[in-house]
Amino acid sequence: MMPPCGTRSNSLTSKSNNFVLISPRETEQLRSDLAQEIKRLDAKIEQLRSDLMRETKQLDLKIERLGSDLTRDMKDLEYRMIIKLGAMLVVAVGAMAALVKILSIRDSMPCGYPFFSDILSFALN
Repeated sequence: MMPPCGTRSNSLTSKSNNFVLISPRETEQLRSDLAQEIKRLDAKIEQLRSDLMRETKQLDLKIERLGSDLTRDMKDLEYRMIIKLGAMLVVAVGAMAALVKILSIRDSMPCGYPFFSDILSFALN
């Protein structure tokens, strides 16, 4: 708050404004304390920054390892699917071949329907 024109007020020692005069020695002590505190905080910030960089590198390595593991697992899954598909194709071709033989026997028989023992004897030969 400004005093009216023409009046003098010492705002530095005024208790109502909570200002206190300090000596130059105390000022220098406060400055050195603040400088030390700033240096301590800067060192702590640098330590935290280096810790963060180290942890970031570790996470990058873990992500790369997981990516390579995923690629390997996908290849393994692909190979297993190919093997299963090949087995299914072998079974399907075998079933089709058996059906072709069975149906060709049935068409060649006079009554049109072979007996079960005839089918078994043909399949075993």
